[in-house]
Amino acid sequence: MTDPTPGARARGGDVPEAGDIEDAVGRHGAGGSPRPGEEHLFAALDRTRADLAATPRPTAPAGLTGALLAAVAAERDAGPAPAVEPRPADTPGRRRPGRRWLAAGTVGVAAAAAVLAVVVLGGGGTAPSPAPAPTAAPAPGPGSPVVLASADLPQALRSAVGARDGTADPAARAGCLVAHGLPAGTVPLGSRAVVLDGRPGTLYVLGTGRAARFRLLVVGPDCAPGSPDTLGDVTVGG
Repeated sequence: MTDPTPGARARGGDVPEAGDIEDAVGRHGAGGSPRPGEEHLFAALDRTRADLAATPRPTAPAGLTGALLAAVAAERDAGPAPAVEPRPADTPGRRRPGRRWLAAGTVGVAAAAAVLAVVVLGGGGTAPSPAPAPTAAPAPGPGSPVVLASADLPQALRSAVGARDGTADPAARAGCLVAHGLPAGTVPLGSRAVVLDGRPGTLYVLGTGRAARFRLLVVGPDCAPGSPDTLGDVTVGG
């Protein structure tokens, strides 16, 4: 007698196995259709993705935007720097501090222009930019760490569900999850390599037993049995 499909097991009243949920999440992320009995799981994933897509992106404070615009405008209006006659090279012990201040000021204005482009264009603001916007950096590809701040961790759910570029060793992953109080054999719904608040780690998406509610757990490279090495741990969804 052949083994029933995952959908058939769920429809018959049994709790779906972790492998069945993982397979369903992967097919949902790839645009596939639910099998019989998986409609509730697909509907929960649809609601979660819709809630995340509807979350407004933060806007920059008006004072910060105005200050950056003023700095960029002042640099633009100043025009090109006057030509300076060449001078003999200074000895290491007699370098003039004025040159260092000039270089630091130029770098500071350039940094302000870069931050302004990110705040105004990336944050959803409507303030016009006085200069052409720089080319946006490409989104991280599969296997590329996602750089996050702790406040932005819930926004990583959409890209992490169904992903498989976290810890490659199943035994190491299992030991790490057990260190966080999860049962042995727990299979994440997705994993991604991340850099959270400047620290490298792995983001695991875990089910909670409730539809459209997920636990986002970020662990460091030293996570092992008895050593959780927790970088972030939040629960999102309904």
